[in-house]
Amino acid sequence: LAAAKADIGNWNGKIVACEAEVIQIEKGYQDKPYYKVKLERGSQIWIGSLMNRDFEKQGAKLKILGYFAKMKDDDQSSKFNKDGYHILAFAVIDMATKKMAILTGTESKVKEWMNGTIPQGKK
Repeated sequence: LAAAKADIGNWNGKIVACEAEVIQIEKGYQDKPYYKVKLERGSQIWIGSLMNRDFEKQGAKLKILGYFAKMKDDDQSSKFNKDGYHILAFAVIDMATKKMAILTGTESKVKEWMNGTIPQGKK
């Protein structure tokens, strides 16, 4: 996260994966979950879900695959997130139930991830 924060422009659009614990939940774009997570090393980042699921609960431990994204000036989530960046999640695994939510059209990227490789996004 530190490298991405230091060079947001270069990281914008890259696919990232993380394990995290949900610490705050809000409503984002089109009422999709927008939530803050604590990463393994203690840093925190906001996640904008591209799907509507019920995985985003306080204290839930999730595996997340998504795009690191610079926020737009008019981004509605800026009322919660003052960092200027977030992850737009297109795949989420609830570690307690082992259930997975996947955005339609991202199956090949998720398959790569499931095989141990973080897929390539924007270069």
